[in-house]
Amino acid sequence: MMNFLRLLPKHLMERVPPAQAKKRAAGDKKQYNDEELVKIFNERLSNDQIDVPSDFYNEEVLFKEAEELMSLYSYLEDGNRKQIHEVGDIREECDKQKQRETEIKSRIGGEILV
Repeated sequence: MMNFLRLLPKHLMERVPPAQAKKRAAGDKKQYNDEELVKIFNERLSNDQIDVPSDFYNEEVLFKEAEELMSLYSYLEDGNRKQIHEVGDIREECDKQKQRETEIKSRIGGEILV
């Protein structure tokens, strides 16, 4: 979930699915779905009603240039492709091995359990 939800008071954190949010019993604590929490947070933030830590908006910038991000993305994408290819090769080898075992089993009359 979004980082800001940790700043909301606990009574606002009682979340329920949207379908159940409408079925609240009278006298129960009000429960909010995610959309309602976001709306409440944004309203309170715009009205300066939420105290956020001084470092709340300070995020470390991991990439100064777009090329750095693209380079990392390409590296990860190539690694994923390689792993997908290796899994395919392993599956092929397993299928070949099963085929060999089936052939051997049929030759010797089914004495080997596969």
